[in-house]
Amino acid sequence: VVTGVKVMQVRDDAGAETKKEVTDKVATFTNRYDEHEKDIIIHAQKKLTDNAGTFPLAQNAFGFTLEGMGGYKDANATFDPKTVDTSVTAPMPQGAKNNTATVGNNAKDGTVEWPPISYTAKPDAGRAYVYKLTEKLPEDSDRVAGMTYDTAAYYAVVRNARKGAGIQTSVEYYKAAADGSVKQLGTNVTPSFTNTYSVNPTSVTLQGQKTLSGRDWNQGE
Repeated sequence: VVTGVKVMQVRDDAGAETKKEVTDKVATFTNRYDEHEKDIIIHAQKKLTDNAGTFPLAQNAFGFTLEGMGGYKDANATFDPKTVDTSVTAPMPQGAKNNTATVGNNAKDGTVEWPPISYTAKPDAGRAYVYKLTEKLPEDSDRVAGMTYDTAAYYAVVRNARKGAGIQTSVEYYKAAADGSVKQLGTNVTPSFTNTYSVNPTSVTLQGQKTLSGRDWNQGE
């Protein structure tokens, strides 16, 4: 004859050993899936104001760089370019060289996208990584006459929050001001680079000389 039942929990939800009685006598098992790897695509937008009407936006007409700046060992750290820990190595997209990845723009809508960057739970959970986005300005000899290039700088901050045994990844964008401060962009606002193409109209003065043969000039001719 069974006169009583004692239900004991010997491991908690994280797998750590524990010994405690389950007071309601019900053993509950909950399966949970935690995302252990996440790919993030950092993107921007290229805009071209063509005041001359002769320079439409073409594919890969402009280049853009993504530079890994470092990061924070605390995913919730407040971002300031002056406090970025350069000893923290930011993961980079495939094809990056010397901690920099360069891509061109899409011809149809000006979209700028770098290859995906992969983050995994074990090395990246609880950390934030910082990237700097700029337009790659051509050398003076290669610049298009009449083109004004955008020298703006943006930052992307990728935060990898711990979520159970996995990570929850998010991206924040900031625009740098001339004084070195930064302002966070609004939700769903994409960093954008705008170039302006203008050609000033030119004037030409035509000169000529009239000659007369067979008679003398008359007054007023």
